[in-house]
Amino acid sequence: MDALTKSLRLVVNDSSKSVAASGGTQNPEAYDAYLRGHYLIQSTNASRISEGLDELRRAIEIDPSFGLPYADIADALSQSIFYGLVDDRELFGEARNAARSAVALAKESPEAHVAAATMHQYVTFDWRAAEASYETALSLQPQSPAPYHRYADFLWTTLRLERAKEVAQMALAADPLDGSAMHAVGITQLIAGEFARAADAFGEWNRFHPDSRWSYVKYSLALALNGQCDAALERADKVLELLGRAPSLLAESWLAWGYHVCDRTDRYAASRKRFESLIESNPASLEPGLAYYFLLEGDNERLFALVRRLIDAESPLTMFLPIFTLGGMGWSDDNLAQRQAVLNELLRELNFPPGDFT
Repeated sequence: MDALTKSLRLVVNDSSKSVAASGGTQNPEAYDAYLRGHYLIQSTNASRISEGLDELRRAIEIDPSFGLPYADIADALSQSIFYGLVDDRELFGEARNAARSAVALAKESPEAHVAAATMHQYVTFDWRAAEASYETALSLQPQSPAPYHRYADFLWTTLRLERAKEVAQMALAADPLDGSAMHAVGITQLIAGEFARAADAFGEWNRFHPDSRWSYVKYSLALALNGQCDAALERADKVLELLGRAPSLLAESWLAWGYHVCDRTDRYAASRKRFESLIESNPASLEPGLAYYFLLEGDNERLFALVRRLIDAESPLTMFLPIFTLGGMGWSDDNLAQRQAVLNELLRELNFPPGDFT
């Protein structure tokens, strides 16, 4: 935040030509609204994100040529769409329009091109356009870690793991204490099957960001996959202690993953009961945690049905299909060949870029 504020202040005090080219503003009121909005949308709390969006919209009302708020609106909405915080088609339209405006008004801003990339990634499913926009963002040598860790997320979900590792390290170099950068390093190592390195990276994330519940969840899983089950269960217990209630079903699926790996049948049985209850009450659910549950159960039939529902619904969770083709991840590899054959055919139909394992 401090680095971003400093760089933006330099833009505000620059010439009109430089301000326009970088998508900045010479209006202090618009600039202050932008900074408030930018800060608020970093939250994972839906109400704070909504407040942040209102501030960003106000910045645009004050100075419609100020490009950076458009980039933040597109980014915040795309992330909210992805995490299921919003499911409003009008907001999808606002996100697309904001991304276009960001690129038009702030073509020298890496964040503008990241905004366009996330739209292609989560809304239009144009993978080639997403990659081109991310590469453009990186060519502008961003000072913030966000363009790097957003791109790393795209790369690991499409299984370009060597490039993902490089870009995740770029995010960490941009800000060694940024939680999202630390997460990018850890999750890339995890998906690559380098569990000891993943545990180290998630451990650093957890150490520096102990308020992040997901840092405990993912650290716990990495430890479990690395054979450190006692430490993994300690972190899992800490998650439940911090929450004081049942975790989200997505978090439950990751905790269940660790229980399965560590052969804690008692804990896994409780997770199974929760998922089967959801399925009984809502057989057509698009809950993302179900995918991991079906993988743990080795239930290809129900996994394929869920995947097809996600595709038909044009869900942003479609991005995760390549991950479900992996073996050796601690979930059931029964009928792995069938799972890979069916999912890889769907990926070809969706025109996913080839990953490192194809």
